[in-house]
Amino acid sequence: MKTNPIVYLHQQQTQNLITCLSHQLRMHENAELERAISQFRHSHEQMQDYVEKLHAVTEMAALLTSTLDVATILERMLDTVIETTGAERAFIMLREQADKTLRIAAARAWDRETIDEAEKLFSHSIVDHVLRTHQVIITLNAQDDPRFEHISSVHNKSLRSLLCVPLLRHDQVIGALYADNRVTKGVFQQTLIPVMTAFAQHAVLALENARRYQQTADDLRESRRQIRHLQIQAANQRLSDPLSDRELQVLALIASGAANAEIAEALSIGISTVKKHINHIYSKLDVDNRGRAIAHAHELGLI
Repeated sequence: MKTNPIVYLHQQQTQNLITCLSHQLRMHENAELERAISQFRHSHEQMQDYVEKLHAVTEMAALLTSTLDVATILERMLDTVIETTGAERAFIMLREQADKTLRIAAARAWDRETIDEAEKLFSHSIVDHVLRTHQVIITLNAQDDPRFEHISSVHNKSLRSLLCVPLLRHDQVIGALYADNRVTKGVFQQTLIPVMTAFAQHAVLALENARRYQQTADDLRESRRQIRHLQIQAANQRLSDPLSDRELQVLALIASGAANAEIAEALSIGISTVKKHINHIYSKLDVDNRGRAIAHAHELGLI
């Protein structure tokens, strides 16, 4: 990750100051000054870690809007969370628009591999709490956290470091981002809350853009399908003996190169019925084989 020049300059100046103060301390011992420098160094390291995480998620937030593929967005979200926080696993849960049920839309492990069904174990109680309260939950060690002492799933699944962030769209929760580390405690710090909250907002925006694009594309395909259907119906009505809807379906499959058995399977009818439809098509188009039927159907605008 490339560090922002201004951030880098600040880091260098702070480190130079710490070095200078440490040199002065060696020349003139002072217990109080030593403690102050130690605290300052610790605060600087914490701030540096926070800035680096913020910079990482900001960069990824920009990348999220560079694609309109939902699957790619979800993968990028989870990879960013794992890389930034040190999580072992990460999940995206989204609510279905129809019945509001929650489903796992994507799941990733620390090695950027997808997680199989057997490994998709997490605390539903904690996720439900986040969805209900719209509040971020972070714990250093879920096993010792009094907030979770009555949640059996936390203890049964041996969860330790845990992070759960609501995904909000116009104050409506559409899902949750969940990450954990079942081995190491203290992975997630409270300083992650504003970082992950901001990241979640960008992620929701990217998901909404992708969904709107997909819906628009689906609507366009459906409109084109309907227009084509009307064109075929108009062309069919110009025949002295129009083809039936089933014969039009058989004709389209013939044009696609499907054999009689494939047509029968596609339409769930017998092969003898397929042959009967083909004979009717030949008669109505005044042809005697597939090639001429396809050619004449193209001329008429039937396919």
